[in-house]
Amino acid sequence: MMVIDDFFNEEDFAAILAATDRARNTPEIPACEHREEVDHVGFENSKFWMLDMAAPLTVNELVKRGYFTSLTNEKQMMVRYHVTTSPYASLWHRDRMADWNGNVVDYIGLTLFLNDWDSNNGGLYIYKDEKGSDTGRFVAPKRNRFIFNPLDYWHGVTQIRNLDVQRHSLQMFISSRNLIK
Repeated sequence: MMVIDDFFNEEDFAAILAATDRARNTPEIPACEHREEVDHVGFENSKFWMLDMAAPLTVNELVKRGYFTSLTNEKQMMVRYHVTTSPYASLWHRDRMADWNGNVVDYIGLTLFLNDWDSNNGGLYIYKDEKGSDTGRFVAPKRNRFIFNPLDYWHGVTQIRNLDVQRHSLQMFISSRNLIK
């Protein structure tokens, strides 16, 4: 698990924020496309949009930092913009499309936090090494903080408890075939 603060330069981060502002003026992802994910709960006050424009910026930064080779097929990456509020949470899960209990990591999950956050509101990114482990770690959301999960650790999000706050993030899924190991 890698946590990288100030992942994007200010210009690229501002472009992503502008794109999220534009996205909020468009229809969100239909309910059936994300609310059927059994590992996510408490969707009733949350909204989700596809944000394809963030993919090239993210890929370019990951390639520049030496984590990935160039992705030539846009279907190898998906980006969703999440605005989550109480009572949203996610249960322990993996981001791969392959069998969660197997050893094949076909897709890698990445998270970019878009706003500063008070950890007392919940919404912490939690992860652990093994499915059956009863100990783990957490990452507090922070503006322009990037989480890169190349080993597809079991992870989740603690429940957001405050009805008056919104947690803004990008959730990205990239094919592992271009990962530099």
